[in-house]
Amino acid sequence: MDTNLSPRQTQILKCLIEEYINTAEAVGSEGMVGGQAVDIECQGRDIDLATAEYINVHKSGALIAVSLRAGALLGGGSKKEVELLYRYGKVVGLLFQIVDDIMDRQGYAKVIGFSEARKEAESLLGRAKAELVSFGSRGRTLAALADFV
Repeated sequence: MDTNLSPRQTQILKCLIEEYINTAEAVGSEGMVGGQAVDIECQGRDIDLATAEYINVHKSGALIAVSLRAGALLGGGSKKEVELLYRYGKVVGLLFQIVDDIMDRQGYAKVIGFSEARKEAESLLGRAKAELVSFGSRGRTLAALADFV
């Protein structure tokens, strides 16, 4: 049995290992779990803007961004496409958290005000879609996902 890997197989294996590490970081204490822990710790208390931003950045955005990057890398995306999808994921994750805070009337939306939070959500929606422009019709599903949020 030949155990030698082709150059493409070697590239995929390296990518898988790197993205496994990135995913662990995005999910762990420096990512989603860390943001969720701070969120739980602060429930029922007034929080400051820095804490609200930390929670929102570290929850869904980290996981969504790393998932999109992994898919783009494994799908053979260019360096530019990988970066655009990663940024889109971070923005959509933040958008999701802000909309969730608006609906729950807590967190970031409560700190900055609901009107300002809505404006921020609209701005993030525009930023998310801007990351997809170069994908043309291939970005329609992700644009629809951002609209859904």
